[in-house]
Amino acid sequence: PTGIDDRKRHGSLYKFGTDLLPLYEYARMTGDAPAREAFLQGVEYMYRFGDRPHAASHLTGALGGQNWVNIAFAAAYRWTGNDNYLRVVNDQIQQGVKRMENIRSTVHANAFFLLHTPVGLRLLAEANEPIEPFPVLSWDRDEAEVLTVLFRKEAERAVKMGIYLRLSEREDKDADPEVIVMRDDLEVDVRVEVEKAFRSRNTGRRDDHGRHMNLKVPARHPEGAYSLRFPNAERILILDSDAKHMRPAGE
Repeated sequence: PTGIDDRKRHGSLYKFGTDLLPLYEYARMTGDAPAREAFLQGVEYMYRFGDRPHAASHLTGALGGQNWVNIAFAAAYRWTGNDNYLRVVNDQIQQGVKRMENIRSTVHANAFFLLHTPVGLRLLAEANEPIEPFPVLSWDRDEAEVLTVLFRKEAERAVKMGIYLRLSEREDKDADPEVIVMRDDLEVDVRVEVEKAFRSRNTGRRDDHGRHMNLKVPARHPEGAYSLRFPNAERILILDSDAKHMRPAGE
């Protein structure tokens, strides 16, 4: 697999999701616990950072590549029960349905997603509740824009978010994201944990400015409407959140 040696031509992040599938099959056939854990770590990394640094989409689209996203996340959901993985599977299937009419007979734009659609459809059929969209919100901004997100916090309950950010190219590669959370025009303190994307030796296949953030608004803050901004990020995806009524300002 590519992931074993980062010195290969495209680096260890090139289609590393495809490399996870033999690992999954090995773990399933043998019951090998380290193999299973390695597979789940790989899927979780893709959830946080995507699988294609600097690509237009966070995860490979439903009609691109070999559609390993669908089956990898479906398998991870079966093993973990993590609803975030089910949200990814649902998104992949919805993408495929919408894009079927655009299929062309090329190696990277065909009906690959059909190969693993039955796996995802079965999971959707077994779901007892509506499946939340993936991601919750996403946007790319130009240099003159800082998008503001609004959300509501309930009394005596914390708000948690998992967020992928790509910092502006003008930022240093080791810079941290700027986060501003406000209520009634006053900034409130929040807890953040920031992780940098893996930096492959292959500079064309890495994202020096990619970050994943776990953000928490503590329960002690009062209930009400809050705003959230990331001034030095050019791309933001709120992957998951338990905040209520989240929406871009102005909508």
